[in-house]
Amino acid sequence: MSFKRRVQKTGSTTLAVSLPRSWVNRHSLDKGSEVFLNETQDGSLILSLKEARAKFNVFELDVTHVSSEEEIKRRCYSAYMVGYQLIKVHSKNKIPSEYRQALVSSVKRLIGVEVVEESPELIVLQDFFSNEGLTALKTLKRMVLIANSMFEEFLLALEKKASFASVIEKDDDLDRLMFLMLRQLNLALRNPATLNELNLTAPQCVDYATLARYMERIGDKIAFAASSMQSFNQPIDSKIVRFFRKAFDEYVQAIDSFLERDVKKAISVIDARAKMREERKLLAKQLSSSKHAVENVLFLELAVNVVDHSGEISELAINQS
Repeated sequence: MSFKRRVQKTGSTTLAVSLPRSWVNRHSLDKGSEVFLNETQDGSLILSLKEARAKFNVFELDVTHVSSEEEIKRRCYSAYMVGYQLIKVHSKNKIPSEYRQALVSSVKRLIGVEVVEESPELIVLQDFFSNEGLTALKTLKRMVLIANSMFEEFLLALEKKASFASVIEKDDDLDRLMFLMLRQLNLALRNPATLNELNLTAPQCVDYATLARYMERIGDKIAFAASSMQSFNQPIDSKIVRFFRKAFDEYVQAIDSFLERDVKKAISVIDARAKMREERKLLAKQLSSSKHAVENVLFLELAVNVVDHSGEISELAINQS
């Protein structure tokens, strides 16, 4: 429900707006009642009955009937990203050791989270991270730096000038920042004060969250390619190396198009995506008679996946422009 009001002048300098009678009655307000105003990025004011403060939220996770370690990890990740500050994992019986290991593994991927209490039937995780001084844009730019470094090391490893192992390790860092980014954005969308602190609007939160997901998927593709090539343990065909370099160039262009709101760069990446799909088909045909044809096709497909996600980032850049 929306209400229209005219600004009134009371006294010599004070401007005032009256509150809707139905809303006042519903919340039992009277003279002297306190209300709170929060200004959003677009200049709007949000009126609320309680001061906008972060709540110390607790998430209870009963693992008595949980089916797998993966389920525990996923539910902990979700609770963290939604914004819970305390995660209490408990069971009617002793928590199995494999579940404990899954929780420890989860904590390593969540920035600021530590185990603060532990017993045979209980594990308590608490988030100690403070957003003070860290905007969502800073987190995003940090993600970009790590993803760029990850890709560059991968290209060097293709030419035996670096290790694939370091590429795989960086993927964990990228995941940690992605989880943090989604947590920041979820908290911002639930709290106008946090939205202002992060210097964001609600539409920007959606765009940043989508971009973070695309970047995380690109990181996963590169990490999987690095792991596969490490196991392959054979020289990589120069055609594939050049194809991955093209994919990296399009990825960089896509990120620039988003951060700079550059529509021309975004359209260029989208056009290149179609061309590289065709090039992939030609290369796959050329390499089909090689000894490692199956592996080569897999590597080409992973490079195209990177270009596809880069195209999605460019579409996002066009939408926000």
